Amino acid sequence: MFDSVLALTNGGPGSDTTPLTLYMFRTAFSYGDYGYGSTIASLLTVVCLGVTLIIFRFSRRDLTKG
Repeated sequence: MFDSVLALTNGGPGSDTTPLTLYMFRTAFSYGDYGYGSTIASLLTVVCLGVTLIIFRFSRRDLTKG
């Protein structure tokens, strides 16, 4: 999603459709605020890990039992 948004709309109009990954990239590399950019990346990683664990937890049902 990052490359499509960057190539097609550059996150526009304004900052209304900027995804979190593009905001992280701009914060770290365009504005030079590496600490805040890495914080966004870390939180995004934790959220993705949490959602993945929830999905795995609910998909552990044994489908052979009727």
